[in-house]
Amino acid sequence: MQRATDPPFVSTEGTSFPAASASFQGTHERAPSVLREHNHQQKLDELRERARNHVKEVIEQLPLEVKTAYLQAIEKAPDLVRNESDPMQFLRRCDYDIWAAAQRLCRYWQERLDIFGPDRAFLPLDLTGNGALEQNDILSLQAGFPALLPKTKLGQQVVLVDRRQHVPFLTIQNRWRSAFYLANILAKDEHAQTEGVWILNILSMPRYHDYDRKGMRRAHILCRDVFPLKGKIHLVNIPPNVKGSQSARMYSVQKLVSSFVSTLLDIGSNAVNIEVHFERETGQMLSELEEMGLQRDGIPDFLGGSWGFEKFGTWCRERAEKEVKERGAHLAQRQEAKSTEPPAAAAESKKRAKNIIHSRQKRARRKQELTSMMEEKDRLVREIESLRAEEERLAGLLQQAQAIAADPESHGLRRALQSTQMAR
Repeated sequence: MQRATDPPFVSTEGTSFPAASASFQGTHERAPSVLREHNHQQKLDELRERARNHVKEVIEQLPLEVKTAYLQAIEKAPDLVRNESDPMQFLRRCDYDIWAAAQRLCRYWQERLDIFGPDRAFLPLDLTGNGALEQNDILSLQAGFPALLPKTKLGQQVVLVDRRQHVPFLTIQNRWRSAFYLANILAKDEHAQTEGVWILNILSMPRYHDYDRKGMRRAHILCRDVFPLKGKIHLVNIPPNVKGSQSARMYSVQKLVSSFVSTLLDIGSNAVNIEVHFERETGQMLSELEEMGLQRDGIPDFLGGSWGFEKFGTWCRERAEKEVKERGAHLAQRQEAKSTEPPAAAAESKKRAKNIIHSRQKRARRKQELTSMMEEKDRLVREIESLRAEEERLAGLLQQAQAIAADPESHGLRRALQSTQMAR
């Protein structure tokens, strides 16, 4: 059975597999199917390897200026090229167009060399501090700009882009490098090359924040032309707190959205891959995201879910610990790349960034605690109102009982008359 993600030209339909011997069948009834499955998988692996070789053959025919960075990577870190830029990822992303995949693969390494520089471009993408990402790149990622959300109900990968998480003294290059790291993580899932990744971009919120047009252009070019990923952009808009009527607030949002979408279209993005969401009443955005398949624990708390940036910070720490453990032996042998900052300046930057991230997390926790307290207050108010209503009902019953106890004969006569009237 061929998987949907296998290339058309590697179809194994109609291939016959050797049958098991009669004695083997008699001893193990399921052995023939297991053997066929094993042979089938082996055949697929062989065909995928042929597909990779086809891409490499096409790269040989490309102009030297197009593939210079790729050739440098092959020369300096062949294992890294194989592990972090598998040609099959680029083939799936390009719908098995070999020439497009080869060009995209070469551009990936050219962009990686431009963004990381020659000292770090050919080091592994990890959070150990000794790889391609330097300390400020890791801090930019830990701040959550961008961040990974939990998968949707159907397993869709979701990236959150909230520019309010930007750490002021970190550079756009730090953010691009952290994006390379996330792209490498996402590309390990084949669905990211076929069904694609959702990019949840928080464009406008109650507190108005403009966006960096130059940085946004480069980021989307990386997603569109470089990374082995497909993607769809979801622009989330909640009207900002500006003076004027509701219509004036919506106009300010629509103006921002129009500018953002126009910038995307100017660089060649497909309008089909852009979806805009507006919250016109409280709770609307939460409902829309749930209808899309996001679960409450995968929806940011500021949109009504239960996910907070501190969870992504925990994910980063766990990833770093795992990578240090997995690559410990290699780290001991790897020559540590020199930081672009003096040691004292690097330590100060790290401290400042951590303080900012810690302050944000502390504010988020306080906000969550305040929200929980307000919810508890509302619950207690409802409970008090219910108890008061019950108290009034019981007081009424008590008055009736006291009246009966004070004049039982009159009460009995009145009840008899009522019964007689009902009988008539």
